Amino acid sequence: MKKIYCYGPGFHTYIKNLAKNPPEGYQILLDEDLSKKGKIETLKKIPFVRFIYKNFIKKFFNTFHILNKVYSSNSPKDADLILSTGQIISEKKPWIIEILDSPFSMAGNDYNLFLKNLKNIKKALESDYCKYIIIHTRDSGKIMKRYFSEKIIKKLVLLPPSIISDKPLKNNFNKRLNILFLGSINNPDEFFMKGGIETLEVFKIPAIKNKVSLIMRCRIPEEIKNRYDLSGIKLIENELPIEELNNLYSDSDVFLSPGYTYFVMVFLESMNYSLPIIALDTYGVRDFVKNNLNGYLIKPSNNLPINIPEYPSNIRSQKFWNLLKTPDKRVIADLSKAILKLANNRKQLSKLSKSGKKFLEKKISFKKRNLVLKRVFDNALA
Repeated sequence: MKKIYCYGPGFHTYIKNLAKNPPEGYQILLDEDLSKKGKIETLKKIPFVRFIYKNFIKKFFNTFHILNKVYSSNSPKDADLILSTGQIISEKKPWIIEILDSPFSMAGNDYNLFLKNLKNIKKALESDYCKYIIIHTRDSGKIMKRYFSEKIIKKLVLLPPSIISDKPLKNNFNKRLNILFLGSINNPDEFFMKGGIETLEVFKIPAIKNKVSLIMRCRIPEEIKNRYDLSGIKLIENELPIEELNNLYSDSDVFLSPGYTYFVMVFLESMNYSLPIIALDTYGVRDFVKNNLNGYLIKPSNNLPINIPEYPSNIRSQKFWNLLKTPDKRVIADLSKAILKLANNRKQLSKLSKSGKKFLEKKISFKKRNLVLKRVFDNALA
């Protein structure tokens, strides 16, 4: 039994699932010492701390080295291989890096920090100890090819994440269509980048209000609460036990995700619960949402800086959020049309529901992913 030591800033749900259901012949060891890292993540959500970091620490220190120091962890002696979820490894032991978001995540999702430390990142990825670089989307691969040598590109493995399909196919839909929107509970600022404004704008439209109910589990900034009428919306602003969150998926008919980056776990969970997905065609999304197969892809706004090198790292900037506060009328109209298509055509709703479930089980199945991952691990240790 070979042992894979996995560490990073934190673990996505699918990484935890992988630890419970590893490839044959492997054991996944999770970095259990996450208390310090958890405190760092909590501090990063405090506005004053973010201000100090942005205006002082980043100006005088190379935070790339600070971040790697904070999130690094020496692997156990009996670990055969290290699997990092975004952090550059300095240990002289075979390692694989899995890029969860964009390649800029190797520098804390900071484009300028990425460029500043590109030489260090290249050196680490070109090392013989770095065996493979797992990417989740084709868009991530395009960014890698923009900045790295052929030696590094040869190490790329396109391997979308997946989850075990364990929910029954949805056969019954609510008479009044239930639309689900999920955002951040801890960070109200993420409301903007996840498409919260677009969602509220859509549900101002009378034709939508008459046919559809909206469930929002997120923290809405106070300034937005003062701008919109939230009556009639089921708003959940607190953490939910996993059973209650599962009930939200089960009680819903469609998942709405008009954000400006892909949110992989909610896409996977939506397909698991047979929910068609309506999403903006932005970074990484089309690897999981196929137009007219398991949902609808909507052209994103031309008013936002998404065709520049900094994207998608710039979606976390105040400038980007400020632009989002003035919604694009064309995007709102397109989102509304997609919702009404499903509200008015239950055969289409059922078709997308079934094909989405099939897409999860056949095209990006957990079993298929584990088979590929086993080959990657085997080759890394050969």
